[in-house]
Amino acid sequence: MLSKFNLLRFALILFLGIQVNHLSAYQFTSDTDTLLLKTKKEKGQGLFPAFQWSLPLKDISKDNDFNILLPEGVLNPKIAIDIVDTKMWSYQYFMEEDSSDLPKFLSKYYPAKIDTAQLPLERENHIKVLVGTKGTEQVIIVDENNNHDFRDDQVRPVNENGEIDAAHIPCTYKIYNGKELVLATTWIVVKLKDGVVKYQITQHVKTNFTLDNQAFEIQAISGPPSLRLAFDDPWLGITSYNGREKDSLTLSETLYKGEYLKLGEFYYQFADISNDGSWISLIKETDVSDKIGTQVGFIAPNFAGVTTEGDRIALQDYKKKYLLLVNITACWSPIMSYEYYKELYDQYLSKIEILAIDESLGALKTNIRNLYLEGTFIISKGNPTLKSSYREDYCCRTCYLIDPSGHIVDKFEISDWKQALARHFE
Repeated sequence: MLSKFNLLRFALILFLGIQVNHLSAYQFTSDTDTLLLKTKKEKGQGLFPAFQWSLPLKDISKDNDFNILLPEGVLNPKIAIDIVDTKMWSYQYFMEEDSSDLPKFLSKYYPAKIDTAQLPLERENHIKVLVGTKGTEQVIIVDENNNHDFRDDQVRPVNENGEIDAAHIPCTYKIYNGKELVLATTWIVVKLKDGVVKYQITQHVKTNFTLDNQAFEIQAISGPPSLRLAFDDPWLGITSYNGREKDSLTLSETLYKGEYLKLGEFYYQFADISNDGSWISLIKETDVSDKIGTQVGFIAPNFAGVTTEGDRIALQDYKKKYLLLVNITACWSPIMSYEYYKELYDQYLSKIEILAIDESLGALKTNIRNLYLEGTFIISKGNPTLKSSYREDYCCRTCYLIDPSGHIVDKFEISDWKQALARHFE
């Protein structure tokens, strides 16, 4: 039998062993080709921007699909529903309506992002918000435990601004993590405006690790255009280096899947993130000097096309010049990005070449006429060389600054044009 002293010594050794093993899982050397990083989910957006969108309110029928149970005393109930993982909806659509695209879909997502043998039920794949009246007050109720029974959830009165007394409301849901379906938690912010629910997911994941004794913190979110709880379009950024924490991330410091982080002296590709965000994988790249891409420091991808005036142009036409590609759009606001474009065009036309990219002609023609816009315009719709590199998202407002050597030297949202261009030309 072990003495009390030996028992304590054994417990201490076991404790230290657990700590060493725990730490070693997050300590790497540059000899490691793949960094597999376990993440922790946290409340809020971290250093990333917040995204809000609208959810329409619908009547709750007596034979509703979710068999929703309503709390006593809540009248005129309506419900807003958001899909947790849109891949589940897509898979069902391809199976039932259009099987021709199913092989392509599965080659992209199976088995890391979706397992067709482990699909959550439709009722498990939604966040649900109930709006109604109780007494003289309008109220919002969130199905926090995802049991479709609003009787056990908090009833929150809505104030005159459409807001409720809750910054982050927890919600549970089921999601595939690459191996199995798991129960997960997130946080949302909701409010009412003009008869619709304004909805925002407020979560990010982060991981801390060392590489060659250099300490890093990385944060990631599920970014646009999907903006759901599955990380189909992740954004990632280094938020701390050797204890020096950043207080913000610029767009040029925000990386997409497939782009490269510089960790000390080495580059690692952001290879993947699990469907639920619980781990991130980075793969070492020995040389990025010949890499083509839209991240800062890389060779700008080629493009070619015809302007709205019928002139043929290509990236090579701008060799030995600074070129600013400006994405403009009527998405979210019919004129805002066009007004920003007009301002930066008037101020910087004498210093750099400027090319504006829009998705289609409709809103562009209207704003050229109403705002007296000048310059060179090109349409991305139907132009794969632009769509694949510089405008994958219809609502894109990103600007790319290309230097005379053909490298991307900055990228920023059009609303930040004054500060961004001043860094290079003033």
